[in-house]
Amino acid sequence: EEIKLIENAKKITRITDIANDSTLLNEFKEIFPDYRIDSYNQPNLITSLFPQPFEYEVTFKYEKDTNLLLLKNLSCKELYNELGVSNPFKKTYKKNVIFQKIHNWDNDNFGPIYMPKKGDEIILNESNIALYADIITNYENNTLEIIHVTKTDCINELESEYKFFINGEETDKYTIQMDQGYYWMVGDNRHNSQDSRCWGFVPFSHVVGKPLLVWLSVDWNADNLFNKIRWKRLFTTVHGEGESRWYFPHFMIILILFIFRKRLKKIIKKITK
Repeated sequence: EEIKLIENAKKITRITDIANDSTLLNEFKEIFPDYRIDSYNQPNLITSLFPQPFEYEVTFKYEKDTNLLLLKNLSCKELYNELGVSNPFKKTYKKNVIFQKIHNWDNDNFGPIYMPKKGDEIILNESNIALYADIITNYENNTLEIIHVTKTDCINELESEYKFFINGEETDKYTIQMDQGYYWMVGDNRHNSQDSRCWGFVPFSHVVGKPLLVWLSVDWNADNLFNKIRWKRLFTTVHGEGESRWYFPHFMIILILFIFRKRLKKIIKKITK
């Protein structure tokens, strides 16, 4: 029915558009009364998309820009005394800052996102640190310190920037060290999977296996229990070269032999006597 609908359609529209349009929704329900529109419209099912806002303790400090001092022949302290004002800038302090990567990704349209491999050099800044912080600290066991530096002319704030210190050394880049790099793991049930769209890059050392076959495949929108099971996908191979192979009949034969093994033994004994 779906194929016929598409072949005869004057207009193709996304299911998510249908769910938000009452006229289209009514037309769709008339043609497919058993389909659940809500199963196609789940943008918030996965709780939060990677990269989640990254909260980290940042050191804030002020530095004098000697090239832009209001009165170059005076120190800041002398200038404050002359003007009769106190130092308007706080001493060095620390507070948590939330870093975010601004994007318009969602569960269905994610990325593009680059898979870092060993030897890649990543340029670090406040816009992408949320992407790579886990790699730097948790997966590759480095220390990370972030310092926010504001330059002043003693009276005014001039410019500010984030500086990154990895293992105590200032740097604006990081070289990936993980052997065989990082992978992106995606669940086969896209709207009901918490996968790399939630927790991001996966180091190869965390990959513990690979799929061999599909043992169960269900179509929740089918009209009855028998049709809900996609029989042609049961025990179908998903790895290796060439086309997938269907082993469900082989499985059924083995299962039947196992169930009736005692009876078969008796029959064999009678035949061999």
